[in-house]
Amino acid sequence: MRRPAPEFLERMPTERLERGVLRLLRLGVVAVFLGRAWQHLRWDAPFRALLWNQDLMETPVRLVLGMSWREWAGSLAVDQGITLSIRGFGVLYLACGLLALIVRPGWRLAQAVLVAGGLGLSGLALLYWKDHLRHGAQLIEYSSQWAVVFLLLVALHHGVSSKGFLLALRLAIVGTFLGHGLYAIGWYETPGHYVTMIMTATGLAEPASVGLLRTAGVADVVACVLLFVPQRQLQLAALLYCTAWGFLTALARTWCHFSLDFALASLDQWLFETVLRLPHGLLPLALLGILELRRRAATTIDPLPSSDSFVPASPELPSHA
Repeated sequence: MRRPAPEFLERMPTERLERGVLRLLRLGVVAVFLGRAWQHLRWDAPFRALLWNQDLMETPVRLVLGMSWREWAGSLAVDQGITLSIRGFGVLYLACGLLALIVRPGWRLAQAVLVAGGLGLSGLALLYWKDHLRHGAQLIEYSSQWAVVFLLLVALHHGVSSKGFLLALRLAIVGTFLGHGLYAIGWYETPGHYVTMIMTATGLAEPASVGLLRTAGVADVVACVLLFVPQRQLQLAALLYCTAWGFLTALARTWCHFSLDFALASLDQWLFETVLRLPHGLLPLALLGILELRRRAATTIDPLPSSDSFVPASPELPSHA
């Protein structure tokens, strides 16, 4: 007999499952903000892809600042200002990561800060898109990383079971895995570091690694399609794949670039790349939980409470006339 959901979800009491879904969303927001904060405070971000783009910026620079493009592009003060702005966004993302740990429905100021951070992540996705030849796959690949912020805010106020919330969550997952898949199958030129990570992780030669990458890309695209089919078992299979593959590809960033001889430097440079990608596995896992909650609501059948939450009924007291 086919199970309606993975066993670990079936055995979880409803109240605990509801809290667990919210915690997964919260963890995703914390992870992406702290990862991006580390990147912006310690390394770099593609702000110059916009601010040093002559076609877009020459006219505003001349009209607003009264500077020629040569003065703007060659100014050390401008370059330092761009670096300072990157650090400023790092501080914003750090604050958002800490606030996401504790934010509650009535905390309007904290939620406003998180919205600002989410908009910053959306803008960052656009900068990466521009910096990577405006590939559509590059743009949608970041959907889980910025969408998780707004999904958490909606969940805090309205819960997670509405059809609109489920659609938004599905689209965020599909965006990430479709973006990965299009690069992996070669629809766009496959990044060389994709192949390098496969070779490092598996020990395979380059041709076999490319073949494995193509297979994973096809699986990504198929999983995206299955998320919208009516058969529940196919949806669950797709989500289990997305959860596993999302976590594995996130961990690969650190695993494949780690050097024991330069352990701290390796972690400094690559650990944040893993952390900010944790929503790629957390969102499919959260959707698995939500689908189980909706199944229970539709059948009005709840599993027996676990032993640590079972409270025996109080014995009846004798009545006195």
